[in-house]
Amino acid sequence: MTHRITQGCALFAAVLLGYGLGRIGPTDFPAAVEKPSKDFGRSTQPVVQSGRSVQAALVAALAEMDGRQRRRQLEGMALEVGARDPAQALRLLSSIVGIADKQAYLGPLFEQWVLRDRAAALKAAQELPAGELRSLACACATRIWAKSQPNEAAAWAQDSLRGSARQAALQAIAETWALDDPNAAARWAMAKISQRDGSVVLLEVMRIWANSNPTQGADWASSLRGGLRDQAVAALLTEWSDLQPALAAAWLRGHPDLLHLAAVVTGAWSQTDPGAAANWAASLQEPSQRAAAVQQAVASWAAIQPDQALIWATQLNEEGQRLSLTQQVLATWAMDDPPAALAQANGIEIPAQRVAMQQQVFETWAEQFPDQLAAWIAKNPTLQQSDLAREQLSLVWSQAQPEQAMQVAQSIVEAQRRRQSVQNTWSNWQAVNPTSAQHYLRNHPQILPLIQQP
Repeated sequence: MTHRITQGCALFAAVLLGYGLGRIGPTDFPAAVEKPSKDFGRSTQPVVQSGRSVQAALVAALAEMDGRQRRRQLEGMALEVGARDPAQALRLLSSIVGIADKQAYLGPLFEQWVLRDRAAALKAAQELPAGELRSLACACATRIWAKSQPNEAAAWAQDSLRGSARQAALQAIAETWALDDPNAAARWAMAKISQRDGSVVLLEVMRIWANSNPTQGADWASSLRGGLRDQAVAALLTEWSDLQPALAAAWLRGHPDLLHLAAVVTGAWSQTDPGAAANWAASLQEPSQRAAAVQQAVASWAAIQPDQALIWATQLNEEGQRLSLTQQVLATWAMDDPPAALAQANGIEIPAQRVAMQQQVFETWAEQFPDQLAAWIAKNPTLQQSDLAREQLSLVWSQAQPEQAMQVAQSIVEAQRRRQSVQNTWSNWQAVNPTSAQHYLRNHPQILPLIQQP
């Protein structure tokens, strides 16, 4: 999913770095405090009680052990103090340590500040240290501004901000604008599309459009030309397929010139109904489109239900795709449960295919859990498939543990496989540490014939 700036801004996924402001001294907060705007949807219960210092109220809020309650208090405090003196409220940020706490405090502060004094709020946001802290403040301020003047907010962000702050602000503006008038937001983006900013806004508009009127948004995006069309349609389909995958798939099937994006639909669809996604992908007529979409669906399916994905893959009629997907599922399965994946590979009837699948499992097993595979080999030294395991383990170990790798390679029973594994291990060892390799050869001259044998 794309990165989102939520309406509350406190959930903006940014890591706020340290903000070097000196701690302020105790300041009495007046008894009469302007109530926070209901627009923000936060509690209006005062955090700073009458006659209590702001600093004392902050210390009390930060002492709250429950994280959710602590951040709720910080949001309320940002609104209360900010309603009276937003600059003072901003100085309080230096006393807040936790990243999530900083986010909870900063977002509502700038949301309210920009309504009270837009110029001052935007200036303060710009003057924050470069990085996520500035990005969050700019995004929250411009999001509110865009509710009434999206064109002006977008123009300001484009002209006045740079780097991540500009991108965050434009995404926030695009979300707000697209909720109200996606056509206007899209037209603005198209007017700026020669610049990177236009693309950022357009893709965000597509995401929002998918949540309000996906068919209209998809039809609009499909009318674009060139690579931009694919970007816009893909952005919308990604979101739409997460919400209504069958409808997104039906729309895409009705646009044959866009079916090369089928994997976008199956990628999202397979997160909720991988079987349906795979069946839809398999029904596509064009071979390359079908292969890409099926592969995407099965990849996601194998990560959550490898047994069901394997059953589906092994029933395909096309042999090349059937073997490729079976191998893919077993590799994914082996990343989580190698013995279970191996048991499935051992059950394949055709010998050549069985060996290929066993090799895939052992390759993944060696890469992910080499010590566990070594223990399996020690427990099953005489099995025919153990040579496949030794071959893969020696290959993995040849980089970091070449001496152990050479011992494993020499223990392979089948002569040709043993020779090839010894030569591969020796070649890797020579490339990484030739001095150590030569020292080993002097102490183990019996491997020389294997190394020299063509």
